[in-house]
Amino acid sequence: MGAYLPRWFMKPQHVNPQKALLIHKDLAATRSYATHWGTYQPAAESLKQTREDLTSAKRCAAKDKDEQLKALAIGETKTIIRD
Repeated sequence: MGAYLPRWFMKPQHVNPQKALLIHKDLAATRSYATHWGTYQPAAESLKQTREDLTSAKRCAAKDKDEQLKALAIGETKTIIRD
């Protein structure tokens, strides 16, 4: 999720926050972590726009819980323990 603007050019390679949320739901994932965003600006969206667009997409999808699809902070690591 990142480097997604302009959509006409970036759509074949990169997903935007709205599409990432749809992918998360289509897979019936219990949690997803967005990566590949905010480290440098290779496309038209600003570095902070991705997080803002994800927040907006979540608001539009009222049933989504905030913790289900997260955008990790730059440099953040996440340990996932499978049951």
